Amino acid sequence: MRAAGRTVRDVLPFVLAGAVVLTILLLAPPSPRPEPVGSGPAEAVRPTAPELVVDPSRWWMPAGNSTTLSAAWIDVPPGCDVSAAWYRWTVAGGAAVGLLNSTAGENVTFVAATAVSGTTTLAVRSVDLEQCGPASATGVGAAEANLTVDAPLELEDLEDVPAVIPAGGTSALDGAIYGGEPPYSLRIVWGDETTTETAVAGPGAFDVPHAYPAGMYRPSVVVTDSAGLVAAGSADEILTASDGLALGIASNGSEVDVGEPTTFAPDALDVPIGSLSGWSCGTPAITNPILTLTLANVSCTFTQAGVGSVVLEVYPVAPELPVSTTLTVSVEPTPALLAATAAQAGEVGQPAAVAFAVQGGVPPFRLDWSEVGTDVAGSLSVPADGVVELPLVPGAPGSLAIVAHLVDADDVASATATTSLFVDPALNVTLATARAVDPTNVSIGLEANVVGGAAPFLWGVIPTTAPDSATAGTGLLDSAGSFDWEGWYAEDGNASGTAVVVDADGAFRAVPFDVATVPPLRAQVTLLSDGGAAPGQFTAVLDVSGGLPPFEIGVRASDGSNWNLTAAADGGESWSLTVSTGGPLSVSVSVADALGPEWNETGSVLVAPAPPATAVGVPSGTSAVDPLAPVGVVAAVLLGAGGTYFLRRRRRAQAAPVPTVDPVAVLRGIIEPADGVDRSTAELLADEAGVPLEEAHAAIDRLIADGTVRSAKDPDGGEVLAWSVLS
Repeated sequence: MRAAGRTVRDVLPFVLAGAVVLTILLLAPPSPRPEPVGSGPAEAVRPTAPELVVDPSRWWMPAGNSTTLSAAWIDVPPGCDVSAAWYRWTVAGGAAVGLLNSTAGENVTFVAATAVSGTTTLAVRSVDLEQCGPASATGVGAAEANLTVDAPLELEDLEDVPAVIPAGGTSALDGAIYGGEPPYSLRIVWGDETTTETAVAGPGAFDVPHAYPAGMYRPSVVVTDSAGLVAAGSADEILTASDGLALGIASNGSEVDVGEPTTFAPDALDVPIGSLSGWSCGTPAITNPILTLTLANVSCTFTQAGVGSVVLEVYPVAPELPVSTTLTVSVEPTPALLAATAAQAGEVGQPAAVAFAVQGGVPPFRLDWSEVGTDVAGSLSVPADGVVELPLVPGAPGSLAIVAHLVDADDVASATATTSLFVDPALNVTLATARAVDPTNVSIGLEANVVGGAAPFLWGVIPTTAPDSATAGTGLLDSAGSFDWEGWYAEDGNASGTAVVVDADGAFRAVPFDVATVPPLRAQVTLLSDGGAAPGQFTAVLDVSGGLPPFEIGVRASDGSNWNLTAAADGGESWSLTVSTGGPLSVSVSVADALGPEWNETGSVLVAPAPPATAVGVPSGTSAVDPLAPVGVVAAVLLGAGGTYFLRRRRRAQAAPVPTVDPVAVLRGIIEPADGVDRSTAELLADEAGVPLEEAHAAIDRLIADGTVRSAKDPDGGEVLAWSVLS
């Protein structure tokens, strides 16, 4: 049996065995942190990018005709469904004006007004609902169709000049072409069994000469434009080609104004010397004979609308017989300008129109117009059917009065009319956002306020990133007011997108929004020493912002102590923690939220040494989540008990006081052979060798400070010591 007295060498194998067990337990990987439940699906992005189109996108049509246009979403990926929540059509503007039979729906019909030729743009906007498997999204699109509208093809003012020629002589057929699609082709049937075909480059007057044999003729014309439209007409009066006395009457047209003087000129051939001439004007009979000695012009005034006659007679010297010719004219009533009686409305900044209609009078007409109270004015020609629409873009809300003045071709007959347009304020949309956090996600709320504009209003919310769930993303407002939308998110980042509104006049507003869903996780840690009032303890103060609660906090000290803590919400939390050893400690803190991202920070704190009885034990605040924690506690207690047992045996066996030892030599004997030893283990072994713990701790600090000992962190944050090779 061995002697009772034991040396450090005797107990060192047992202490080292306990230290190895403790080290293994401390270095064992912690149990994995449970994944948060109900954290939501991965980020959902817009699954498709369909495009809104109009068919046809370009079209030509004559005024007065109609065409049907269709809107559709195309480029839909396989396996995806796209449906339109709504469509809104408007006449966006242009030189030509027309009407839509509807402003809603997939298909609409556009009727081109009988106005001057030009191009009209039709616009359609739509919000779609997109579904690709579990992913859904909302989109907004706009498309346009450009329609070229040609005014009706018209052939006017056909007459032969002169209307009386000698047989074989030449007369020119004058006329004018308006509207249609130039260039034009003419086919003239002269009446003498001959025809002429010729081209006219553009609208306006033309004349084509022709030589006639003896006879009386009324040439006719057929004009065809480049689009295939056709117009036809005949000369207003009969042309006479004669070898003897012949008469004709020249005028400015076949229509005259009632009550207005109209001048007619004689057109005569081979009138014998000494002949008398006479004029008669009336409706409908020949009345009011006017006798002159020469063939002079005559002025006639017709007193009632209808058909009028102008008669020219020549009385040659006997035995020649009298000769006469008659011109029939249409006597038009005084022109009247009528404003549309239907309620007319517009919106500030949006294209609008007011309508006028002309009745009676002799075309062509010119319409001069102006806005009352502004400097906006204009002038335009009135089409053959007498209906004209004035294109306007109102600049201020309220009642806008428009005065129109009509003047006929002779500048002798006129009419004036006034109409008004009720102008709505411009469409305006404001957006307020709200954010709320609950245990599993973040809700983003929008409240849009719609003012001004023309009711009804269609609206839609188009998120850039689709939420996990949301309320309805489209809707209809019958009047100005507000609409709401709410979406739920469970991922870091921002909820962004656009709220769109379109009104009955086609005004469109898009208001963007950008709200943080789950802000980035941030934290700040403060480590406070409890001082002598609480030996072996320190306080960790944590302030968390952002992230999605709850939060899991991991605290690990360099002496091997660690804690798993929780926080139900962001804000400030503090914990008083007990460690196994005193002195300066390095403390690492990690924070993870329900979405998983972690925040990490490392600090240091000076802890007052704890009493020997509590130096080894279960750290205050140890979480029971780690399944290895009880095993570590048992091992630590066993190691402490074994050390105490041997210490007591050693002290009972010693007959004399333990001599003073050199702490540096003892520590070198422990640290240098191991080439990497846990600091706590080294201090315990030094205590067994006769160096008190406090003195061993202070000696190690000095050796680290002067470079004799190197200090490093192990993977678990503990401190490992090695003797410097330069010492």
